[in-house]
Amino acid sequence: AWTSTHDYLVRHKGDTRALVLPGTGFAQQDWGWTLEEPLLAWDDVNFVTRSLVPLVPGQSVRFLTALNTAFNAGPGSAPLAGVLRTAGVGHVVVRRDLDRASTGSPYPGLAARTATDAGLQRVAEFGPRMQGGSQIEIYEVPGAVTTPTATPVDQVRTMSGSTEGVLAARSARVVRETTPVV
Repeated sequence: AWTSTHDYLVRHKGDTRALVLPGTGFAQQDWGWTLEEPLLAWDDVNFVTRSLVPLVPGQSVRFLTALNTAFNAGPGSAPLAGVLRTAGVGHVVVRRDLDRASTGSPYPGLAARTATDAGLQRVAEFGPRMQGGSQIEIYEVPGAVTTPTATPVDQVRTMSGSTEGVLAARSARVVRETTPVV
């Protein structure tokens, strides 16, 4: 299933990346313990996930944690899809093959339902049925931003707080989806 997932993402990635959910400390699947994410076996797929030892700055860790929490808590919303779009996430990969007893990961059906509630469309699924769905399901984020753009300073909203606050501000409709935020 992971080879098919890789092949699909390579064919459809454009300049975006995939968000793999649920995040987990270590990649402990019910079919084996790889320690690393299965997609790391290839070097031509851009993806992000919340892991135990992230190799990104603290702000990115908090942002990924906020996304992981939003998908695992539900329900989805248009602001959630908007945050994914502006972060350059083109696909959300929901995996149902994690060994939940070992990883403590949440029921993956929550992430799948949140994706649907947020307006993401399931575009592919691979592997046998498990934990309420296919082993891997891929959802497309419509209109993902693929290249940075310049915005006049007077059209940028300045927020005080942390990176995960962007999702909260957009969900509360304090900041519109189309408003650039610094």
